[in-house]
Amino acid sequence: MWRRIKEPVLAGRGSAFERAVYRIMAGFVTRHKRAFAASDLESLALWLMYHPEAGVLPCDGWRLNPPPAISPGEAAALRRRFAGDSMSVARRLGVEAVALPDSPPPTPAPSVAVHVHVFYPELLPRILEALKNIPYPYDLFVSVPEGVKLEAAISCPGKCCVESCPNRGRDIAPLVCQFGRRLARYDCIAHLHTKKSRHVIDRRDWLGHELGWLLGGEGRTGAIFSLLSSGYGMVAAPDYLPMPEDPTGWMHNLRTAESLAKLGGLDVDLARDFTPVTFPQGSMFWARSGFLSRFLSLPLGFEDFPAEPTGLDGTPAHALERLFFMWGLGGGLKVARLEEALK
Repeated sequence: MWRRIKEPVLAGRGSAFERAVYRIMAGFVTRHKRAFAASDLESLALWLMYHPEAGVLPCDGWRLNPPPAISPGEAAALRRRFAGDSMSVARRLGVEAVALPDSPPPTPAPSVAVHVHVFYPELLPRILEALKNIPYPYDLFVSVPEGVKLEAAISCPGKCCVESCPNRGRDIAPLVCQFGRRLARYDCIAHLHTKKSRHVIDRRDWLGHELGWLLGGEGRTGAIFSLLSSGYGMVAAPDYLPMPEDPTGWMHNLRTAESLAKLGGLDVDLARDFTPVTFPQGSMFWARSGFLSRFLSLPLGFEDFPAEPTGLDGTPAHALERLFFMWGLGGGLKVARLEEALK
């Protein structure tokens, strides 16, 4: 039953009933995977990553019956190999772990735009409060899915543009389809959204994690602008959610990501050169618009994204999330993953 429902839903063909059942079943599956990912499932996922001949994706390894026997020594060797491969991918992408510099925001002020996608309007005041820490004037672009009503009053130092959009592609489709070409006119842009992630067990404040790192005080935000003016094209928070059950990071998104990368003019072999993939989990970040120029000009429309509700994985939005660090390849700009103790 799971497969009969999952496959059409992930392909965007499922009925409303099938999508609803999928979301319920996916929640149980996620709980099962999280419960065992810290032990045997983590080793099994690594083994599957390095044995593609098994024909099973690492994220589906929990369904193997019986799984292969993996000795402690082999598991340790797999972890060492994975650590080395992760470092190699980070080098190819120009991703560096960076502590924020102790420096004032640069002058003259860049032109700044902020995109906020609002699906949960009750979380919007938290984002608006955090935006007060931006040390420069900025224009605000707000996307609101059809049927969602805003309750908070919205104001900003510059222009404020609030637009309704189809409920497709989560926060990613509005970013590229609704506002992409307008955002490309600015020097620096931020992308945020009202994230809840109800499927994440005991980790309900993913939004707080992102806001703390990316907008946690005027000094912090000013230092991010210093990074963006000194060779970094994107700044992202540390990973919030470990994914030991899928060390590749691709889940069911690799094939779709390959098509989207080609559409955006990226000549890359994702499976060979960018596995395990690293990306801004939760798709929130600061970036120089030039770093994202290929993404912001993608010839996509809302019709290219399945209507909600969709599953927790396997859509064009999930695939695009995993490509964010790659759009600047060849442009000479690096990516900063912030690291330091939050105060």
